[in-house]
Amino acid sequence: MSFKKVIAGVAAVAALTVSAPFTAQAEENPANECTVNFRVNTYIVASQTSCDATVATAFANVERSVDVPEGKAIDYWTLNGQRVNTGAKIGEPEFKATNVAGVPGATLDAVLKDVAAPAPVKHTVIVSTKGGVIQNGEFAGQSGDVQLTLTEGANLSASLPTLNRLDYVFGGWYYENGKAVGATDTVTGNVSVFAKWTAAEVDPGMGVTTHTVTVSTKGGVIQNGEFKGESGDVQLTVGEGEKLSSVLPELKRDGYTFRGWHYTDTVAVGTSTAVGADDVVKGDVAVYATWDLADVDPGASVKTYTLTVSTNGGTIQDGEFKGESGDVQLTVGEGEKLSSVLPELKRDGFDFHGWHYADATGHGTSTAVGENDVISGDVAVYATWDLSVVDPGASVKTYTLTVSTNGGEIQNGEFKGQYGDVQYTVGENQNVLSVLPELKRDGYTFRGWHYADTKAHGTNTTVGKDDVFSADEHIVALWDAADVDPNMNVAQYTVVYNTNGGNIDGETGDFSLQLGKGETILDKLPTSSTLKRDGYKLAGWAYAETGTDKDGTAVKSTDTVSGDVYKLVAQWTKVVPAATLTPAQKAEAKKSETKQAEAKKAAAKQNTGATLSKTGSAVAGVAVFAVVALAGAAVVLQLRKRA
Repeated sequence: MSFKKVIAGVAAVAALTVSAPFTAQAEENPANECTVNFRVNTYIVASQTSCDATVATAFANVERSVDVPEGKAIDYWTLNGQRVNTGAKIGEPEFKATNVAGVPGATLDAVLKDVAAPAPVKHTVIVSTKGGVIQNGEFAGQSGDVQLTLTEGANLSASLPTLNRLDYVFGGWYYENGKAVGATDTVTGNVSVFAKWTAAEVDPGMGVTTHTVTVSTKGGVIQNGEFKGESGDVQLTVGEGEKLSSVLPELKRDGYTFRGWHYTDTVAVGTSTAVGADDVVKGDVAVYATWDLADVDPGASVKTYTLTVSTNGGTIQDGEFKGESGDVQLTVGEGEKLSSVLPELKRDGFDFHGWHYADATGHGTSTAVGENDVISGDVAVYATWDLSVVDPGASVKTYTLTVSTNGGEIQNGEFKGQYGDVQYTVGENQNVLSVLPELKRDGYTFRGWHYADTKAHGTNTTVGKDDVFSADEHIVALWDAADVDPNMNVAQYTVVYNTNGGNIDGETGDFSLQLGKGETILDKLPTSSTLKRDGYKLAGWAYAETGTDKDGTAVKSTDTVSGDVYKLVAQWTKVVPAATLTPAQKAEAKKSETKQAEAKKAAAKQNTGATLSKTGSAVAGVAVFAVVALAGAAVVLQLRKRA
């Protein structure tokens, strides 16, 4: 039998016979190796490998060298017309015979079968018309986002639809990264493209009207168009009658899911502020993005905190708490811009003044939330309001608030830069803290606001965060001398104490101290040298009105300040003059003195033996007295009568 051509296969692990057409003088196979030939149509590939290898293994070694016609696949192998078991070893006698002239080893013939051509690979192309209307194809007449299915390798530019947009000139197709779609670009995977437009130059006599759309991303980053990569507020110029949703940008915000667009002007659009799919531009308009915290992988490192929002009489206009008032809690991500996640509020008869931190200790007298403040932990903020200029016929009840700065300078509002007493007009039920000014006083630290009228407010005159106006009020600022070191930032707390019948320089009742966090309470309270009561001896101090289980217990020498203390009450022991004692009382007093003397002697005796070394040397009967002189250590306790 003759043949036209022999192809010698190659394999990394098999030694293959590579030669021109075999001749009768071909070298004999090594002792442990066998050869088998594979023929596809008229082409033969020889595989020389271990005699213990199977037919399947021998073919696998040379499979890359076999040329199978397109649309065909090898179904099975035959030897002399009989189907071959590919699991048989090529060292078997049946595979050793030479059945092709000059070719050592058996030659196996491939039986081919038809196979279907592989299905073409398809990809998704998302097309954003950005206000344009599609003129051709299956989506003719539509605008916005459509989805095309294109074959891999297809020309992308030629596959995109034709668009038309009134009063605009088509500026081409662009990828999400801002790169223009090229004329020869092909489809290689899923991709998104958007149309770019420029306003057409029109005849000045034509009545084409354009409007400004102000877009607030609320923490999102713009993903497309001329403002790509920006966040915050941007302005778009659009034509009257344009569909608003088609010109708004795509946004992305880490850790959040986009919820939708809402109008800022609630007066114009009412309570339902969501931008509708078919809303068109009729004038200048402002919209803002709304977001929901995304469900994240539990293994992700997105850290969240709780933001407590007090509306102070306002009603929330957007988001999950829309329509609610009072205190609500939001879950926010670390690093989020605080101002971008706070809700919009509305309050009849009042103008929104701004957001302030509730923690005056952490933020000082300037508690206003800054535009660029970010979330770094759990935080509480409250809304502040100004009384609106209302119709004199309206039934909003007002009161007069007198503020005494007590040496402080007003830092904001209508009385900025003034000192002393100023008066505000406030509305009924308006939050008190929301209208009080920010103060500054050189050399002093602001302690807080207190009511001047102790009859109306009792002993606890501190202005609370939830206090509202129900009458005219007079409020006074309290101050503490500032720490010498300007870098110190020790939290200050108020300790209120009551003399309980005693007097300090003739003054009785409630007094207050300002102590730093961690200071020992008893070290600062007055002693018997300054606090006097006829016929009584100061026995100590007890907690009262703390609202805890401490009430009624004694103040210990180790107790320190960790928060405001309301209040401490002096404890007294009645003193009976010796001249008025009965014989029995005198005997009891003498007995008590004797016991105390004996106890002192016993304690002294117990300490007379002191071991000096391991040899047992001791010095006994030595009384050692240590005299400690406190030179110049005068502790001045400044007492401030509580305002």
